[in-house]
Amino acid sequence: MLRRVLGRVPRSAAWPVTQARSCASSSLERSALASCSLPADLLDRLELTDGERAAVPALLDVLREIGVVDIAAAVRRHPDLLRCNLEAQVVPCLEYLLNLGIADLGPLVQHGPTLLSCDVTRDLHPRVAILRSLGVENLGRWLSKNPSLVEIGIEDDMRPAVELLRSLDGIRLGKVISALPTSVFNAPRLQERIDFYRELGIERLGRFVSKHPQSLTYAIETNLQPKVAWLGEAGFQSVHGLLSREPRLLSYAINTNLVPKLEYITKEMGRPIEQVESFPAVLTYSLEHVTARHQFLVEAGKWRDDLGFYRLFRASAYTFARKIAKCDPEDFEWFVAQRKGGKWKSSHDDPTLHGLSPFLQRHETALAKDEATRLAVEEMRQRLEDKLTAIQDQPAAAKAGSSAADG
Repeated sequence: MLRRVLGRVPRSAAWPVTQARSCASSSLERSALASCSLPADLLDRLELTDGERAAVPALLDVLREIGVVDIAAAVRRHPDLLRCNLEAQVVPCLEYLLNLGIADLGPLVQHGPTLLSCDVTRDLHPRVAILRSLGVENLGRWLSKNPSLVEIGIEDDMRPAVELLRSLDGIRLGKVISALPTSVFNAPRLQERIDFYRELGIERLGRFVSKHPQSLTYAIETNLQPKVAWLGEAGFQSVHGLLSREPRLLSYAINTNLVPKLEYITKEMGRPIEQVESFPAVLTYSLEHVTARHQFLVEAGKWRDDLGFYRLFRASAYTFARKIAKCDPEDFEWFVAQRKGGKWKSSHDDPTLHGLSPFLQRHETALAKDEATRLAVEEMRQRLEDKLTAIQDQPAAAKAGSSAADG
């Protein structure tokens, strides 16, 4: 453990503070600040104590070691970062983050320097425990994306937002919070969007939000209102019913995404808008996905107007070729490759294109990623231990050198 490394050297030896500050120590601090593009008088302006000033070079060393690229920017964002106590604050926090499976500590601290100023037991762990109790999975990944968690109040921010979300019938709370940033813990902002959807006529809001958690983050005036207006103008009879079935439609741009797809389906394919309304997920597929399958069937002389959107677009490429186009999957693979201008790879050369192989491949990729993360965490832990050991050895080496010089 990182704290055991600190414990091997007496505190007075690890972080010496003299009553009369030497010119050498001041020079060391100025050099450390200059190496991070920090102004030489910053410590004076922050009114740091002698003990805090003496620890700054070691602190900056640790920040560099964990990969904080722009230390000056982190300090500007949170000046009290330079007051952080390595033993009482920084090391316990870094150890906690490593135990959560976070190996890439640099960007996390870069964007959330307040983490290192917090008390792990009082500030960070209670919030992580709340998220875990709410069903948030992979807390390390979530915290990496939301390093400002410790700035969120438990009683003032988290509790009101959680109670509001829990009031929505059918909500999968863990899934919703896992998919959203810390802005989810803003009850007034959440209430505005919930009221908008209620007024629109969407029922079972918990299910709606669970299907597309990002629906709680969209701006009302610049996003939601224009989308709802366009859906009505496009000819859909029940906008609230359409969005209830497929809330992801709110995430797509109107002119560059929804309009081209709807025009192709209704004009080129000749399908009535009522069919789109019965299966609105068709608008969530890429235009290339839709056009490739339609044009392949047309060119093969196998297009039928009674083909349902679900079978036509949801099926895997292999199933589409075998069950709908009734052709060799390689024919469809070649067709798609030609459209994309890429090289065609035969299915016989790549068995992952068949059956359950894509699923197994994703599973193996996930396992490999988990193992890579584990190794990265252990590597970072070892680097930190080595750095802390080196920092603790510096005062002893300096003292030995001074004694030799005096002799």
